[in-house]
Amino acid sequence: MNEKFKELREQAETILKNNLSQNSDIPASEFQKIIHDLQVYQIELELQNEELRNTQTQLETSKNNYAELYNQSPAGYVTLNQNSIILQANQTFMDMVGKDSSKVLNISFSEFLDPEDRSIFLARFHAFFRNPTEKYIELKLEGKGGKIIYVRMAGNLLVENNITPKKESATPKLFLIINDITSEKKVEETLLESNTRLTLGMRVANMAWWEMDIATGNVTIDKKKAEMLGYPPERFKHYKDFTDLIHPDDHTKAMNALLEHISGQVDRYEVEYRILAKSGEYKWFLDIGSIVKWNASGKPLTIIGLVKNITDRKIAENKLIELNATKDKFFSILAHDLRGPIGSLHSSFEYLSNIDENTKVEKFNRFLPLLKNSAKSILTLLENLLVWARSQKGDIPYNPSKHNLNNIIHSNIQLFLATAKGRNVKLTTQLEQEFYSFFDVDMITTVLRNLISNALKFTNENDSIQISVHTLENKLEVRVEDSGIGMQQSTLETLFRIDVRHQSNAGTNGEKGTGLGLILCKEFLDKHNEKISATSELGKGSMFIFTLPNLTESS
Repeated sequence: MNEKFKELREQAETILKNNLSQNSDIPASEFQKIIHDLQVYQIELELQNEELRNTQTQLETSKNNYAELYNQSPAGYVTLNQNSIILQANQTFMDMVGKDSSKVLNISFSEFLDPEDRSIFLARFHAFFRNPTEKYIELKLEGKGGKIIYVRMAGNLLVENNITPKKESATPKLFLIINDITSEKKVEETLLESNTRLTLGMRVANMAWWEMDIATGNVTIDKKKAEMLGYPPERFKHYKDFTDLIHPDDHTKAMNALLEHISGQVDRYEVEYRILAKSGEYKWFLDIGSIVKWNASGKPLTIIGLVKNITDRKIAENKLIELNATKDKFFSILAHDLRGPIGSLHSSFEYLSNIDENTKVEKFNRFLPLLKNSAKSILTLLENLLVWARSQKGDIPYNPSKHNLNNIIHSNIQLFLATAKGRNVKLTTQLEQEFYSFFDVDMITTVLRNLISNALKFTNENDSIQISVHTLENKLEVRVEDSGIGMQQSTLETLFRIDVRHQSNAGTNGEKGTGLGLILCKEFLDKHNEKISATSELGKGSMFIFTLPNLTESS
């Protein structure tokens, strides 16, 4: 527009100059046209000036708005040169570090970082400067009063062209966007702490977590779950990787429990099952789960749960069930065995009370041995029962110490010498040296007393019983051997079982036994972590053997 106006002005000046030099008349219309055009272009120029002024006002407003947005942005803005010097910063960043522009601009950015992170920033800065696209850095700023601020920084390269008469050069700058993520970090730390406590709690409780995508069957598991079974975690990616290992007897139960929960029939999934470990043995697991995510139509999407290894508990439960069943069986046997001698006593007294006075003494003398044996059987049984009951309750203390085994054997033989003499049985020992061992005196005395008593019960007149000790590596073998009536193989196989009625032969004087004394022997030797066994042949006698630690060489 200015060029056009200049052109018109030059035309008017030319006309005037020609008019002065030629003294010729110029038509008035020509002057009027030029004046009109000048007036039009003058108006257009004024309009253009007005538009320019409006544009300048808008530009100023935009600049002010940009400055306000730049400074009041929720994120900090910093422009750095290649040496990490701050060239420009917004108010948000200055508020973060608690300093004004005079103490921010032309300062190295690293000066505002937590001392622990300065070396990290400087080590990564040049690589980040060269190519910040789609990268970010998380560091800690040192804020006002030493307050630590966690920030995440993303960047972009800025290039300004500086044109000089000699050449054109480009100066790159790094524009950083700095977001305060302190709250986010605190939440992460809280979650991490909670997860750590939860994980620790699960480890202490021998538990592990799992998660399953219901639509695909894909699973994500805590590595602890795989470790419980002895497998690497990558072994399990789909739920069938687990279910294929479930014991056949438990598979249907486990699948039904899961389907009932997914279908909404029950509030949660809970089941106990056996699963095959890498070792080849089945382990018991308690599995508990619950749906945590549904789609818009209410279809279940995700289920999470906890699994616990309950093998030890199951073994204990099964053992308790077995023990209770065994004791029930034992008390049934015991009641039967008590009924015999008590019934015999009752019948005998009933008979004697009704006989003629003239023959009562004769009849009584004939029944006296029977009454005596019945009473003795009852007394022996009750004594053993009392000791056994105390053992079951844990009322019998276990106090092992080093003892001379020979002394214990001799003292027990003294208790039975009179009985052996009365039955015309030879009771001897074979102790070639002094034997020392580590045991509870009261318990081993009970063991020896029961074994010697049994041997006497089943040994005929003029037969013998021998007690001997033999060295076997780090053990001593104590043997109680008789030349009595012996036992059948079927009896021998059930001697130390509490749940089996012992069909033993009657003693040489008609004595009956329940086998409770031998069960006591086994329990007391179990407390010593030692063994007891027996060998026998019908008509040729029996030998009972138990072991004890050998301390003879160190005595």
